[in-house]
Amino acid sequence: GGKDALIICEDADMDRATAAANFGSFMHQGQICMSVEKVLVQQGIYESFVERFVERASKLKVGDPTQDDQNVIGPLINDKQVTKSREHIEDAVAKGANVLLGGGVEGRFVEPTIITGVTPDMKVYQEENFGPVIPVIAFNTDEEAIAIANDTEYGLSSGVITKDEARGLA
Repeated sequence: GGKDALIICEDADMDRATAAANFGSFMHQGQICMSVEKVLVQQGIYESFVERFVERASKLKVGDPTQDDQNVIGPLINDKQVTKSREHIEDAVAKGANVLLGGGVEGRFVEPTIITGVTPDMKVYQEENFGPVIPVIAFNTDEEAIAIANDTEYGLSSGVITKDEARGLA
């Protein structure tokens, strides 16, 4: 499995960063092994990023795409995955996180969900979700971002958005 991080540095192009987070988190309802599972955003742009990410993701329509081609968030693969997404949302909220967008579950449809205030003791921080549920976590230094990205038993892929290619590669 993957608990793949997208690290967004303070010098990132905001349109590119929000587009990448939106696509990486919600394409195929987050049901791709390499889907973004944690969005890590440098503190200096955190508030602006979150506002724009929520705005962008709020436009994603939920529903059966065979009934309406405007629906881009379709059903999850099975009831087990729906239960996992619901548990991750409920656990995060019970432990003090904030759902800024979504959180609703109806049948096998889970709304695109953006959560802030996520801490390491929450399931959504540690476990692969495999659904459209994404924590957005602030960091201060590159070393802190790397530590948060690596703070999981899973691995698979990651991404870095920065204008400084050497920094991104490092």
